[in-house]
Amino acid sequence: MGNRIVYLTAKTINRKVAQQTFAKMHDEGLEFKAVVITAKEKVCCNDTFDCNPECCEYAKNYFSKVRNALKYIIANEKMVDNECLNKYAQEYKVCPFELSLELSLYFDCVICDYNYIFDPM
Repeated sequence: MGNRIVYLTAKTINRKVAQQTFAKMHDEGLEFKAVVITAKEKVCCNDTFDCNPECCEYAKNYFSKVRNALKYIIANEKMVDNECLNKYAQEYKVCPFELSLELSLYFDCVICDYNYIFDPM
């Protein structure tokens, strides 16, 4: 009896299968929320990857901006994938990767690469 499901994948295709499966289960009445965690570089909204708050508007003042995004997403979304993260990241000007990590604390299911669990770094 855990608090959440953590679905680990090794490849993008497995992640998509997991998303489709959870979507079907949701359509059949399962009430839960799922978030996909993807590598920071892959979900970055900028053309050049630099997480320095002086260079990235999405990292600048992140903690003062993220609360409103979290409230809205938690209340309105069931499945938060990369496309959804990017949409809210641009709307609220917050880092999509950091946003996915924040959502993982509130959502019932986390879909991510197995390296997030087994990599000691």
